[in-house]
Amino acid sequence: MSCCHDAHIALTPYEILRLSRSLNLSTTEFIDRHLIEGGMVLRNLADGGCCMLGDGSCRVYSDRPLVCRTYPLLRVVRGQAESFAKFMPLPTTLGVYGEAGTVGDFLTEHRTAEFISNHDRYFAVLQRIIAAIAAAITSSPKLFPVVREIIERRTEFHAKTPARLMDVDVVVGDYCGSRGRACPREFDDVIDLHVTAIEEIAEDLRKGVARDGSPLDHDDGAASQRWQNQLADLSELAGALGAAADANVMLMLTSAIFGLPNQGRAGTSK
Repeated sequence: MSCCHDAHIALTPYEILRLSRSLNLSTTEFIDRHLIEGGMVLRNLADGGCCMLGDGSCRVYSDRPLVCRTYPLLRVVRGQAESFAKFMPLPTTLGVYGEAGTVGDFLTEHRTAEFISNHDRYFAVLQRIIAAIAAAITSSPKLFPVVREIIERRTEFHAKTPARLMDVDVVVGDYCGSRGRACPREFDDVIDLHVTAIEEIAEDLRKGVARDGSPLDHDDGAASQRWQNQLADLSELAGALGAAADANVMLMLTSAIFGLPNQGRAGTSK
């Protein structure tokens, strides 16, 4: 467990749900008890050890995050190309390094496929959020500094409170409650509904931009307030997802605003 000390592990909503279910907690409870820096990063204890460590082992090993599974490799994604590079191990690491085996075998052994798939799924969600935010800023450029401040507070890990849309159980609960339906129990169904709910919020934000490019509901009515809340919530989520994906969210946003090719993604795990 020597490598499980002094790490800085930012989580995706998928990983938060996996870990919370492993500990029989709601995502709200898990975020409150075990995450710091705006509800994104696993807490380290006073000795530097990860809060998921128990007596002699990781308490959530079968559900550990992708970064723990790929260590000491860094997953790098540029466009459609994926590669894995070895990076400088933590100074506490006592592992033995050799030349035997392959990266593919290593990834298979640590069951990374589902985690990588969901990292990419949430990165696709991030791209759709960026497109919606870009449309809002294009309609009202004065929104840019406000959105930038929200996003940078998340990507630089300066936020004090969790991003509401990162809390899977809250988002799914609100979504089902507003439609008079029961919340799903199966893990995959919960994730599917979380993604659906986020995408619908992003689409609502886009619909709040009139054909002439100006935001609808310029008054201070309920519809206008709802639109502003959606913009703030999605900006918070974009920053949090970007931090988890090691992506340059502001570069992605400015590229979208100016109609440039999508940029900003470097790695999804380190």
